[in-house]
Amino acid sequence: IVFCAVHQPFLVAVRAFAARRPRADCRGSRLSPAVARFCWPIGPACRKTPLIIRNLVTAMSSRNFASVHELLAALRPSYPVMCFWPERIAMTARRFQTGFPGKVLYAVKCNPHAIVLSAVHGAGIRDFDTASLNEIALVSERFNDVKCYFNHPVKSRTAIDSAVRVYGVDNFVVDHPGELSKLIEVAGSGH
Repeated sequence: IVFCAVHQPFLVAVRAFAARRPRADCRGSRLSPAVARFCWPIGPACRKTPLIIRNLVTAMSSRNFASVHELLAALRPSYPVMCFWPERIAMTARRFQTGFPGKVLYAVKCNPHAIVLSAVHGAGIRDFDTASLNEIALVSERFNDVKCYFNHPVKSRTAIDSAVRVYGVDNFVVDHPGELSKLIEVAGSGH
């Protein structure tokens, strides 16, 4: 199972796991103890039904470990696990801002996880490169003192309108005269 990001729905991974995993009984005899804790049988006859993994991402999001070694010893995972070091993220962001003479924008598409966004914001970055209305909402609804730049070259009229009216976005990227005309038509010439 491969997880693209912690915040994404787990349903697809669960279905993939359930479809490929051999059948096991209620005790999860074919699963490692760490994974079996997060499993439960479905159907009336649990000895004959596949196990489904609960949302490991949610279950693990509240756990903190001093090191990767401690995590591996405690969980013995048979699934991918994302690890974050918010202090290192913030330190790197501050170092980059110190060494770069221009305006620094964090590209939300790189990693939109709340831990990462909070670390970057905590380090002083207030400008965000967003490529979708969803990313604009994610950042704008989390922080009050940020500026989003709608940097996707092709945007729908609805996305432009919502970005301007709902989130106050006033910086856009265009790479074609037709996109510029659409932007002026929807958002006005001041954007």
